[in-house]
Amino acid sequence: RFIPNHLIVAAAKRGIDRAIAEGKIFHLWLHPEDLVDKRKKRIVALREILEYVRSLRDQKVLEPLTMRNTTIK
Repeated sequence: RFIPNHLIVAAAKRGIDRAIAEGKIFHLWLHPEDLVDKRKKRIVALREILEYVRSLRDQKVLEPLTMRNTTIK
């Protein structure tokens, strides 16, 4: 709760980009309580990360999957 949103978003984007570059999986997870403190601010950060994922998906650079649909090949 003490980490500013811009650092959270930047770290997620770096992790996503690295996973793409290395052909690996990036696992984004959170606990519901992560959204309780500064709720609107954290949802804004989550939305920004998901919009980044959507743009990469639309460019056919990334295939977002749920944990259920993820298999290690």
